[in-house]
Amino acid sequence: MNSIERFKKKKAILQKIEQRNGLSLVGDQDLVNNLLTSEVDLNAIQASNDRLNEQYDFNPDIKVTYQEVDDLLLIMKNDFDGQRFNDLVSACKKDVISAIVNPFGLGMLVARLDKNGGNVTTIHNFEQGITATAEDKQRYNEWQNAVNSTINREPYDFDIKKDKNGNSIKNKNGENVKTSFNTSKKKEIFNKLDHGDTVNSGYTGEILGKKSNGNIDKNQQIDLEHITSVEKIERNLKNHLFSKGDNSESRQNYRVNLARDENNLTLVEGNLNKSKNCHDLKEWANDKNRTDPSKTNSEFYKTNQELINKEYEKSKKFLEKEALHNQLKKQGKETAITSATEGVKMGVQQAVGLVIYEFFDAIFDELEDIYQNGFSSNCVDDRFIHVVKERFSRIAIRIASRWKDVGTAFADGFISGLLSNLVTVVINMFVRTGKRMVRMIREGFFSLLRAIKMLCFPPQGMTSAQAAHEASKLIATGLVVIGGIAIEQHIDTMIKAAPMLEPLADILTSILIGGLTGVAVTLIVYAIDKIDFFQVNEHDKHTFIMHKLENSLSVMFTESDLIIADMKI
Repeated sequence: MNSIERFKKKKAILQKIEQRNGLSLVGDQDLVNNLLTSEVDLNAIQASNDRLNEQYDFNPDIKVTYQEVDDLLLIMKNDFDGQRFNDLVSACKKDVISAIVNPFGLGMLVARLDKNGGNVTTIHNFEQGITATAEDKQRYNEWQNAVNSTINREPYDFDIKKDKNGNSIKNKNGENVKTSFNTSKKKEIFNKLDHGDTVNSGYTGEILGKKSNGNIDKNQQIDLEHITSVEKIERNLKNHLFSKGDNSESRQNYRVNLARDENNLTLVEGNLNKSKNCHDLKEWANDKNRTDPSKTNSEFYKTNQELINKEYEKSKKFLEKEALHNQLKKQGKETAITSATEGVKMGVQQAVGLVIYEFFDAIFDELEDIYQNGFSSNCVDDRFIHVVKERFSRIAIRIASRWKDVGTAFADGFISGLLSNLVTVVINMFVRTGKRMVRMIREGFFSLLRAIKMLCFPPQGMTSAQAAHEASKLIATGLVVIGGIAIEQHIDTMIKAAPMLEPLADILTSILIGGLTGVAVTLIVYAIDKIDFFQVNEHDKHTFIMHKLENSLSVMFTESDLIIADMKI
């Protein structure tokens, strides 16, 4: 039965009481007749009525003013605000503990493993000498040596001569006998030609020779040309960062094979090859000729622009395809491994952080219980050791009961760590991130993930507006934590400036920044509640007041039921 129906029922009963003759309650009719025929003492009746009116109000027409209603609502609103304030104080304690334990406690320990530029060496960072691994640092040194020194062409131009069993042939001094790659490669190409086939220049289209009786009748000198020069290949950043091989020698062998690939080779006139040397093909074709500056090299050597474009594109596409394939393979593997590692790190941080937070929260609750109820409260044996053991047993049971939450915390941390590492890799393709920025991204992603989770999978019974309200708090919390990380270095530097405090700088920084961040988080959350973007606070206040009114009416109705029962109507 709701309040309105109960009110109507009570109103009907009161009307029934008003209509009844009080004398009908007396069982002896003779007494009633004697009372009706006796003399009436009006003064005594008046005095009795005056005394009753002083103590009781029998006027059924109760009038309530708007001011009284406003006063009552104000009291209830103050009760609501008081409860919110108590919740604020409690939340502040939790936020401070959580901040000290997680982002500025365990988070600082995890941050020691962070690297400038992230966990994967990107092209942008490699150019600046920022590498994620020792191997990539070695690759960088090899690239710098190629850029700043004369290229050693011997590995490109010569091969070690081997016998039919594949063994190196030695000279009388025990040194490897070497053969010219150009000579052996041209011989290989010529052997594939049939009788009567011609050898044409890859850049001019001119006939350079013709095969006859197993030999090449040359019209002029024929050279093997690297379309993209050895110097260009050796000094290309990608050919060092993404080259195959786990040591310097194997990586150079890979670059040698790139230069010698058929997609990068063609046969041309000997004098043209000497003129082009290590220049870019298209740039060389458009440059002024040294012998006759009035002409370009293309005009002087009578090159065919269509053939030049064809050979140029063939070489570039091959080299770019190889570089992209190696980049995807190397960085894809590294990104997958480091993302999983970051996920585990962040997952462990959140899971262990929850356990530590729960431990300290339980400790505070036990201390509060000791203060209010005494040291041995709820303990069978009041001996010191037994009480301590029993209290810690309760703490252990409380922590163990949160195992599902610990698992959820690990999962959330793992996903945020994985995604933050992916984002860090992408950012480092354009801008180098420092260690602190890596940590900001990681902590920020955790808050963002929790906010998205709240919006997409709100707890049972929570409306979409309430979910959005809570998500805004989570995002704000993440921004506050990021701000705390940003100023952490300054606080740490200030503490280390005092020689006596330097050994404790890390601990003091964690406690100070963690505490300040926890308080800031509480205040920001309180401000969001006050601003109430989604009108959730007003809804909660209305629900609180209505619930309190319902409870008051329920108490009143219960008391009236007892009175009516006593009257035996």
